[in-house]
Order: sequence, then C-alpha cells, then structure tokens
Amino acid sequence: MASAEESSEQDVGVAENAHARVSLMDIMVGVAFAAMWCGVLNPSLEGFNFGQQLAAGMAFLIQLLIVFSGTTGLFLFARRWVRMRPIDFQPGHWWLCLLGCFACFLLLTHGTERTAKEFIDWQRDRQLAFGIAVLIGNIVLWWGVGLLLPVRKVWWLTLIPQTILGLATIGLFGAVLAGYQAHGSYYFELFKPWMLMFDMLVLVVIGVWDRWTTNDRRDWLHWWGVITAMLLSGGDLLLRTIYGLGWVR
Repeated sequence: MASAEESSEQDVGVAENAHARVSLMDIMVGVAFAAMWCGVLNPSLEGFNFGQQLAAGMAFLIQLLIVFSGTTGLFLFARRWVRMRPIDFQPGHWWLCLLGCFACFLLLTHGTERTAKEFIDWQRDRQLAFGIAVLIGNIVLWWGVGLLLPVRKVWWLTLIPQTILGLATIGLFGAVLAGYQAHGSYYFELFKPWMLMFDMLVLVVIGVWDRWTTNDRRDWLHWWGVITAMLLSGGDLLLRTIYGLGWVR
C-alpha cells in the first residue's frame, strides 16, 4: 500500500516538474533578441507625419512582442530539453518554438542583407531575388520545425494560411521582376486581407476544438503562444483597419 502511494506521489511530482515555468534567464534572452531586432532593423520614421509614425510604431511593437515571446519560449523549452527535464509540451508551446525559430531566421537574413548592401550594388532585382529566397527559406523552416516538434496533427493545419501568404508574396515578387507590378500588387492586396482573416479563424477554431476534445492540461504559456501566433495576422489586420478607416493619412 505504501509503495503504491509513493508511486502516485512520484507521478504527481513528475507531472508538476513537467510544467514549464518562465525564469528570469528566459526573459533576459527574449529581451536580448528583441534588442537585436531593433538594432538590425533600425526603423527610421523620418518624413512621416504623427499618425503614420504612430501606426509604424504600433507595427514595430507587435513585431517586438512576437520576437520576444517566440525567443523566450524557444530558449525555455530548449533549455529543458538539453537538461533532459520532463516537458509537458502543448500546442501553444509548439507555436512559441516555431515563432522563436522564425525570429532567429529573420534576424540572420536581415543581418545578411544589411551586410551585403555594404559590399555590393543592391539593386531592386537582387533585393527581390533575395526576398524570394528568404520566403522559400521561411516556408521550409516553418514546415520543417513544425513537423519535427511534437504536437497534435490537427495543429499542422494552422501552418497552411501563413504558407499560402508566403507563396502569394513570392508570386508578387515574381510579377514585379517580370514587369507586372501593377497587376501583381492589385491582386495581392485584394487577396491578402481575406487570407489574414482566414489565418486567425483557423487558429481560433482549432484552439477551441483542441480544448473541447482533450483532457490534457493547457497552461497559460499555451494560450500565450496561440495569442502570439494570432498577432502574425492580427497586427497586420489592425493596421489595415486603421488606414482603411482614414484614421491615418
């Protein structure tokens, strides 16, 4: 009897240890990556009016929140994996790791682009070709990491809208390179808002379905990961709404 009770207590202890807790070290890593994002992108708001500066500032803050959240989550779970600690890996945690890898990749490509501009003539065609290469790399990374990390297979569906957006952007760059910028931009801008809304809808529907169909625990980090994933499209939609309503001119 005593051994059964001890075994039960050990199981509870393992389950509690599997629950990830964000440490100060994790937060410091996220802040460091957000600072690097500021340094690499170095956005300039000169020549914009106050409304445009405010909208651009909001967009950049949303980017920083995604970078901070993703890299914090990625470091947290990578640290636990390296130390061979038990991990209660949930779909939102999966999204945080995806976003962390995505942020690291974009930091690397932006840094490469800035360095290349110092040594070669960075003409429009080269910039577009580099952009296409980065988008292809994004899609490969998106699915590579997404399929590698453990998650309920239904969550793979949440990668599809962003993949379609990436392919549409590649099509836009290709149209510009081929001399069809006006046509490409028209159809892309017509298509993109609907795909952004579809992306958020897919995340909401699968998030609710996942909660209703499992008895597994979903902690606050899971929901933070899902909400951060929604910011990929939600931030863009917010800015489009602000400009569409004429609040910024």
